[in-house]
Amino acid sequence: MSTAFKSCNIVLFPSTAVEWQAIEWSKSISKRFKTRYVLDAQMCHPHITLYQAHYPTNNIEKVQASLVKIAEKIFQLKLLCTALVH
Repeated sequence: MSTAFKSCNIVLFPSTAVEWQAIEWSKSISKRFKTRYVLDAQMCHPHITLYQAHYPTNNIEKVQASLVKIAEKIFQLKLLCTALVH
């Protein structure tokens, strides 16, 4: 019997202010250029992916519990974007 796997990302989510700014930039860019997606607060969330892996589905709860323990030990950090260059 083969094991089923689920793809999961470990991500950082920005503050609400940064989230909405990124969404506005994404909407603006999509009006001028062809894009694959547009950020929103529903399906395409602004984020930074730290790690992506495939986990056996029977281990998902254990992985989530481990991530909660790690997240409880990490302080909030600030990232500053001073310019967008293309």
